[in-house]
Order: sequence, then structure tokens, then C-alpha cells
Amino acid sequence: MISAAQSQTEQIKKQSGGTYSDIAVEKGDNHTIIYKYTYAKDPGIEIDATALKPTLVKGMKPVIDGIKAMVPDVKIRVIYLKPDKTELANILITQSDTDAVN
Repeated sequence: MISAAQSQTEQIKKQSGGTYSDIAVEKGDNHTIIYKYTYAKDPGIEIDATALKPTLVKGMKPVIDGIKAMVPDVKIRVIYLKPDKTELANILITQSDTDAVN
């Protein structure tokens, strides 16, 4: 799972048009896939994680749906970082989140 996601990071960076200096995918505890997006420049704003979560849930639904047959309790954590690695947002997406999406 992790290596498949890692193989996509360069393409995602290209598609972001230079927004991110780094995109990392790591294995977390308890069947969690961690996506870390590091901004190339400080965005100068705070990220409203509560407002962003529904959009991320919709985007990550295919990932969770594709994995849940093998790993029923899979979770995805999305972390946004400033260039200095300080955290802007940390959002956990669970299967129950994606199951609620039509």
C-alpha cells in the first residue's frame, strides 16, 4: 500500500505546480497511511482542518475503498506542513468517514 502511494508522489508534486516542496507517504501505527505535504513557500494562512476534511474524505474515499477489503480498519492521516516543518493541519480520515460519502 505504502509503496504504491509513494510511486504517485512525484506526479502529484508536478500537478501541484510547485505548491509543495515535498510529498511523503509513510506507514503509521494501527494501519494508518500518513500523507505529508510540505509547502514550498509559507502559505501565510492558517488551514481550517474542519472545513477541509469533507473535501479530503471525498478525495481519499477511493483509496480507502480499495484497501478496506485487505485492511478493514485502514485510516489515512493527512498532514500539511510549512517549509520549516511546523504543522498547519493534521486530519485523520477513517473508513466510517468515507462510508458516509454517497
